[in-house]
Amino acid sequence: MVIQQGDVLFIQVPKNKVPEAKKSVQAGPRGFVLAESEKTGHFHILEAHAGTTLHEIDGDDDFILHVEKESEVVHDEHGTGIIPAGDYVIRKVQEYDHFAEEARKVQD
Repeated sequence: MVIQQGDVLFIQVPKNKVPEAKKSVQAGPRGFVLAESEKTGHFHILEAHAGTTLHEIDGDDDFILHVEKESEVVHDEHGTGIIPAGDYVIRKVQEYDHFAEEARKVQD
């Protein structure tokens, strides 16, 4: 299952396929900040429940998310999305520039 909210992708992975985590991310007062919009200053925020963990994979804006129970991810422009319990890799959406012949992360 893949869930998209704006420029953020949640890709569900089986427990035995979860990539190795590098660094734990702490939740802030509003929850886990998954991405900040480069243009509007809005944030993608996942509510933090007991048993919800977020880890960086390799410092490249990719994360591993473990959700014990269904959680909401909120963004001022994209509304609220529901993330079912499970394990996810979180990535930013990419676009391909055919003139520059390169892929780059979508800026929200």
